Amino acid sequence: MEQGYIVMDVGGTNIKTAVLNYDGIPVFRDTFDTQANESAGNIVNNFVSIIQRLNKKSKLDIIGIGMAFPGPFDYENGISYMQNLGKFDQLYKLPFKKLLQEVIQKEGEFKKNIPIIFGNDATLFGYGVAHFDSVQLGEKILCITLGTGCGSAFMENGKISNENGIPKNGWIYNVPFKDGVIDDYLSARGLMRIVDEMKLKGYLDGSELFQASKAGDRKALEVFDKFGEIVNSAITPFITLFQPERIVFGGQIAKSGKYFLESLQKENRNIDIESLVDSSLYTMQGLLIELKKYS
Repeated sequence: MEQGYIVMDVGGTNIKTAVLNYDGIPVFRDTFDTQANESAGNIVNNFVSIIQRLNKKSKLDIIGIGMAFPGPFDYENGISYMQNLGKFDQLYKLPFKKLLQEVIQKEGEFKKNIPIIFGNDATLFGYGVAHFDSVQLGEKILCITLGTGCGSAFMENGKISNENGIPKNGWIYNVPFKDGVIDDYLSARGLMRIVDEMKLKGYLDGSELFQASKAGDRKALEVFDKFGEIVNSAITPFITLFQPERIVFGGQIAKSGKYFLESLQKENRNIDIESLVDSSLYTMQGLLIELKKYS
């Protein structure tokens, strides 16, 4: 029987999933509700139910399960430290990985114990881009995810770079910027901060801004233009430091890339800069890279 992997990109609202074959090609993909505001027991049971459904539908010999989670999270031990973020509060400091393993074993879903791993969503996105969307593995790629927060990964030779000056783990979210940190500005909160500063009404979130921009709404386009200037200002020091050959944006806000990347592209004409509409697949393929270490 062909072997495969169950992989998940976990967000606050939805869990994007896939079953990948050994080469990282999706056998199929599906999306589920996170039930992120339920009790800890219900959250665990929901994940187990999803795993069971994916396993049954795949008709493959599943040899690993991987989950991409936002932080704060102890990825090695599978413990969530998210608190007061409106998602997974009930899992705070609980051994989520151990609880999953116990229920899965009790249910007898798999004939043998299989590894369950966790990883940072932005780091995994970087691995996925470097290994599955790169002309050559040795490329220097700066990967940025824009959504609820800002994630990042500095990739070189298919691995996280540890060059001098690069923040720990390649994460720039907590680097001081303006009157806060980068995460305050390169995020959904940052977008809505601009809306508030412009005293605009009628835009509830980034999705509505995106739809308004598609329709040619002048004010919405101006918001994204200002957001692009902030993105440019925030990451230019890291471009200077790392000298990437490519910059790849992922995450929900990256779908609006054509409305805010012009400023960055103008100042970095020698760098290939792109935004990916479907960044979840690369995140899940990044999980595959990690899972193969256990098989």
